[in-house]
Amino acid sequence: MPPSDYRNRSRLRRRSGRDTRVVPAVGPQRWTTHERERALKRATQRVMGIEWSPELVRLVFEELYIFDEIDGALDLEIENLSVREIPTAIAIALLIRHSWRADDLAYMSRRLKLSRASSRVKPR
Repeated sequence: MPPSDYRNRSRLRRRSGRDTRVVPAVGPQRWTTHERERALKRATQRVMGIEWSPELVRLVFEELYIFDEIDGALDLEIENLSVREIPTAIAIALLIRHSWRADDLAYMSRRLKLSRASSRVKPR
């Protein structure tokens, strides 16, 4: 893709509301070879000290592609989760994300150190 196409993509991101300051208008090879590590280090420094918040939890759920399903699994709205409830909500999100295959759900249950009885899924 020519460099002009990358600049056009940046304009599209800007119009769609995405923050383009983190996304450079450079080719993918230059990004992965030269720019990615520096940009990631800068972003990592800015995120130090971040605390759990409803927005951060929502972002995690969106990135796991389970945002729509989590509402039914939690008794509370994300905005009303206490800091103590966040680990449980994240664990539920991981289970939902890995529930499309029985073996994947069992694997995630083991990784979360859930009891065997709670991770056993009976085939239909």
